Amino acid sequence: MYTQLIANGMIAGSLWALLGVSFGVVLRATGFFDFSYGLAVAVGAYVTFALSEYGRLPMGVAMLIALLAAGATGVAVHGGVFGMVKRQTRSALGLLLASVGVYVIGQNVLSLTFGDSSHSIRGHAVSPGFVVLGARITTNQLVIIGTSLGTILVLGLVASQSRIGRQVRAMANNRFLAEVVGIPVRKATYCAVFVGFLVGGLAGILLCLDGDMVPTMGMKALLVAVVAAIVGGERTVSGVCLGGFAIGILQNLAIVVVPAAWEDAIAFLVLLLFLALSPRARQIRGASEGVG
Repeated sequence: MYTQLIANGMIAGSLWALLGVSFGVVLRATGFFDFSYGLAVAVGAYVTFALSEYGRLPMGVAMLIALLAAGATGVAVHGGVFGMVKRQTRSALGLLLASVGVYVIGQNVLSLTFGDSSHSIRGHAVSPGFVVLGARITTNQLVIIGTSLGTILVLGLVASQSRIGRQVRAMANNRFLAEVVGIPVRKATYCAVFVGFLVGGLAGILLCLDGDMVPTMGMKALLVAVVAAIVGGERTVSGVCLGGFAIGILQNLAIVVVPAAWEDAIAFLVLLLFLALSPRARQIRGASEGVG
């Protein structure tokens, strides 16, 4: 039983790690906690569903368009809504509240368009899967783990080796100095937001390979991504990965002693313990400073 629970935790942890890393990209580029990121998860899933179910497009084509739609959503929100807000106030709190409003509006649009009932993009019956070290894992779950880890590796390489990655790190350290030395802050921000939302859309699609989609799915994904990013350290890809996997495994092991309905509460219990006990928790104040 414990082997299966740990395997389930690794599957969930790979998704939480992917969400945490992509949310961290947006956080470093923008400097505030953007709740509208949750829309990327839902847009990725629902656009894939709409194009494959109603548009009759091949699943691969539908997924590609959905990823681009998720990235474009991020750029549109940050360039449009948040651009207007920044002209009135540069407060991180004002932007955070605006992002909550954008998410709520987007969620309600999805509810009106697709209804509140669940949908699925799985076009076949769930296979019995394979037995690995005593744990049963399906083909979809292997795809989830492989795609998540592969994408995280690519994001880590881009962040450390590419020019845009260095520019985003410079903005995260000091946005004003980044502008002074000639970094195109606006362009770099939009590029990072596009990539962060696109990967969030990918996470939404992967979530639905092993479950169903509902309009509220983005909020749960966002909140767990925030916990993974804070606990693991939002500035390091490896730290966020460890945070995501730790949360996934703890959530699944915890059902031995508490009901499965407590799964989400476990993630926030981890966050509360971290904030109460870890000296590094003071560093997260930097996430709400320096918005430009």
